[in-house]
Amino acid sequence: MTWAINFVQQSPTSFEPLLDAKSGRITVQTVEYRALAGNRPENIAFYPRLTAPPAIRPLKTTMTDASILPVRHGVVAVVVRENRLLVIRRSVQVTAPRAYCFPGGGIEPGETEEQALVREMDEELGTALQPVRCLWRSRTTRNVQLAWWLAELPDETVLRPEPAEVESYHWLTSEEMLALPDLLESNREFMRAATNRDFTFSLTAHLSAAERGIAD
Repeated sequence: MTWAINFVQQSPTSFEPLLDAKSGRITVQTVEYRALAGNRPENIAFYPRLTAPPAIRPLKTTMTDASILPVRHGVVAVVVRENRLLVIRRSVQVTAPRAYCFPGGGIEPGETEEQALVREMDEELGTALQPVRCLWRSRTTRNVQLAWWLAELPDETVLRPEPAEVESYHWLTSEEMLALPDLLESNREFMRAATNRDFTFSLTAHLSAAERGIAD
């Protein structure tokens, strides 16, 4: 079985891979090059023209390799109160509308991770926040590099969701959080990493000063 691609157009192009309907294999066997108008390099151009046997059909593909996407950076706030995690539900006006996730967002040029965390918390929930330490780092399928930061809220904090970004907020146990059907996959991965002890993390270790006084 043989087929050829003849290139005769100047701009870079791509072509769909072909799938052998019988064997399920994708095969490229020969490539031919042909000059158009003379032998000078500037006159050589290429185009894809595909000739294939009847047993071959086009294979539809979807690019999912994160390495082909531009790298972006984001931060996530992991806030704990009495065995519960602060989870927001995103507004319908943002990416992944109405999905559940930890607060956070993109890092702007010139910002440190801590600065981005404080800014995002103020923009989303209208409150100050104290970064404690980075727990974990991950990369999403969209090539977003995420830094997951343990953080604390001031005593007597009142959360005020910004409607354009946050529909609602919730204090959930890890079990309640994982039971959410619309939880972002990156957040599930974080919880799996915590369960596998990829980092040190306790749901009871970070209470507010007032709560620590009561506990004592």
